[in-house]
Amino acid sequence: MELRLGARAVEVNVTKHATESESKVLSAALNVFPPDLRNNIVWERSAVQGHYGNPIVFYRAVVEGEQAEMTAKYILSSLDKTSLRYLLSTLESRIDKQGNLYLRLHKQYLVDGRIIAWDGDDVVKVIIKIGRKQEELEDLLRKTLTNAEPE
Repeated sequence: MELRLGARAVEVNVTKHATESESKVLSAALNVFPPDLRNNIVWERSAVQGHYGNPIVFYRAVVEGEQAEMTAKYILSSLDKTSLRYLLSTLESRIDKQGNLYLRLHKQYLVDGRIIAWDGDDVVKVIIKIGRKQEELEDLLRKTLTNAEPE
């Protein structure tokens, strides 16, 4: 991927339910980051009680600056062909007025190191904070995603 996205920050959020292993959930979520950064990721943790008294834990990690650019490029270049096409077709609804790109990645596939776009349940949520005008960001991402698409 040749283009520079200009990512200022990447925020990764994941939820662990009572039936899930903390180590598996965090290991899956770490696969969103480039291998060189994974040992330096710090997770913020907050816990709540679910409707039936079950524990639910939320984890959040943020990288900024060059690490954010590396992470954004890593995510976009690791998506499979189907995910790239899906993101291209839904791009307009994934970018807000502040120039943030919202992605949802399949948590179970991340366990195996595969980055798959997924709008169902059981996801790792990613916000790529780029801060460009919406139209400019859409154009840049279309070029980036089109260049990243495997033959």
